[in-house]
Amino acid sequence: MKKKTRVAVLGEGAWGTALATVLVRNGHDVILWCYHPEIADEINMKHTNTRYMPDCVLPATLYATHDAEHAVYNVDWICEAIPVQYMRSVITMLRQYVNKDIPWIIASKGIEKETLLLPAALVADALGSLPAYGVLVGPSFAHDVMCEGQTGLIVASAQEALQSLISLLFTNQYIKCAPSTDTHGAQLCAAFKNVVALLVGISDGQGNGDNARALLVTRCFQKLVALVHASGGALDTVHGLAGIGDLFLTASST
Repeated sequence: MKKKTRVAVLGEGAWGTALATVLVRNGHDVILWCYHPEIADEINMKHTNTRYMPDCVLPATLYATHDAEHAVYNVDWICEAIPVQYMRSVITMLRQYVNKDIPWIIASKGIEKETLLLPAALVADALGSLPAYGVLVGPSFAHDVMCEGQTGLIVASAQEALQSLISLLFTNQYIKCAPSTDTHGAQLCAAFKNVVALLVGISDGQGNGDNARALLVTRCFQKLVALVHASGGALDTVHGLAGIGDLFLTASST
């Protein structure tokens, strides 16, 4: 029997909604913070999020709020799934309400444009400190997760005990979590694959075919290996779900 915990999920988008849904299905108390109050109202009253997750019915016990202080009050975990370009402003707003002893789950993918910080470092910078955190990455389209499609995730943390706890939060019949200590490499892979997907999209738009896509993805993967290695990340990360797995998903799916 999994221990029931209280989790704040930050982010009303598709990924935040999907993660919140998984946690509710796994028996946890979840409060989803929404930037738009009308989306929070829709989730609470209609159990839908038509803006970001159309045609999906959300659990009736998923509670949403626009109130930042209420969202993070007396929680055991904070799971953020905020687009990177908005992370700093949201975390700065929450800073006065956050218990600094609460561990974080970092689920955003990207690099802050102005500082070149990866999401965990961005949260730490905005909060002033981030003593305990894990990174959640891997090939995981939100809609597939909502529909209970088989999904593999990487939970990366320097603290092995934290890896296990986060894995327990999300693991169920359709989600399996693998541990890693390479938080840097995992986040770098998660950001890099989006750039490759844009490049592939440009190539497709120019009328190039499958051969060109294979060429681009292969060459970019080689660059990703070199980048992660040069920055101190682990090659196992690049060759696993966080690297080639997420790159394959994002660069090959329509």
